[in-house]
Amino acid sequence: MERLAVHPSVMAARGMRGAQRDALARSRELARHEADAIWFATVDEVDRTLSFKDDGHRTAACWVQALTNCAPSDAKRQVRVARMIRHLPAVGDALLIGHIGAAQIEALLQLWRNRRVRDVLAALIDELIERAGLMPLMDFHMVCQRVAAFADPDGAHRDHETSRANRHLFLVPDGAGFRLHAEGDALSGAIVHEVLDRYVQAEFDTDWAVGLAEHGDRMCPALLRRNHRQRRFDAFIEMIRAAAEAGVSGSVVALVNIHCDQQTVEDAIRNGFADYGTERFEPDDFAARCREPATDAATDLLRRRCDTKSGAPVDPQDLLIALLTGRVRTLVRARDGRVIELGRRQRFFVGAAREAALLADPG
Repeated sequence: MERLAVHPSVMAARGMRGAQRDALARSRELARHEADAIWFATVDEVDRTLSFKDDGHRTAACWVQALTNCAPSDAKRQVRVARMIRHLPAVGDALLIGHIGAAQIEALLQLWRNRRVRDVLAALIDELIERAGLMPLMDFHMVCQRVAAFADPDGAHRDHETSRANRHLFLVPDGAGFRLHAEGDALSGAIVHEVLDRYVQAEFDTDWAVGLAEHGDRMCPALLRRNHRQRRFDAFIEMIRAAAEAGVSGSVVALVNIHCDQQTVEDAIRNGFADYGTERFEPDDFAARCREPATDAATDLLRRRCDTKSGAPVDPQDLLIALLTGRVRTLVRARDGRVIELGRRQRFFVGAAREAALLADPG
């Protein structure tokens, strides 16, 4: 029996268009968020009062799993969200009024689960919630990623080191085809992305030229001979062929821009040369400053960044290497994000200072 098709709420939406349709959808979206907020408050009450033991359950997650027939991992996640909302009531309030949704809750949960980030998160939560409701989800993920990286730099460095140590590439024959799987650190990924994009653009230009010759003024993207996925694969193969033709000694220069703020540069230099008499920046000191109401350390953290143009995080040690071997330029943005000044490229270390810096550590 098709009960859903004849449900009054479904019937009411039929035939609606434009603003009327959007208003109805928005009201139902708000109702869904409100129901989620109330559910998490209920789970928190059960968890806090240990009432789940009344039915013989060992944990609140076991109670959620038995009651809702969900996966164990999902039950544990729901309990974690409930506990986060207990410690950060502003998150629950924002969910209740529909300012944030499940995806933003998940991003905040990843921050809250890191115990070294929790103190900083408590100081930043109001501004993070405001950004969560205004930013595209991908941009908000980048903000959370930067908060985690700067609030827990040791943990972020371990993640980079793990990604670098566990790098691998598999090429597996698969019948008439093959599968290629590669994993590595974010900066290496940015380099691959930069080079591959150039080859993809070249393949697109070739397809467009062929299409123009064949279709003339009728040419449009729908008439391209290859789709985007096919062009990316062909571009990758062309990149491999070009490398083979260049020989072992050949090289392809990839220009990867690392975006960072002045404080991050100073911290990277100070920490990089800590073994040579400079004072090391301690993450615990930063967390302590964030807990002091008289300082703006927590708010300043939201203006910190050390990543590529696509938002891929860059290890401060890799930033230091780039400062030693590459070039820097000053970029000034207006409050709305527009670039209002772009300085000339120059070496960060020059002359004898550069030689001394390079000799300090062969890595």
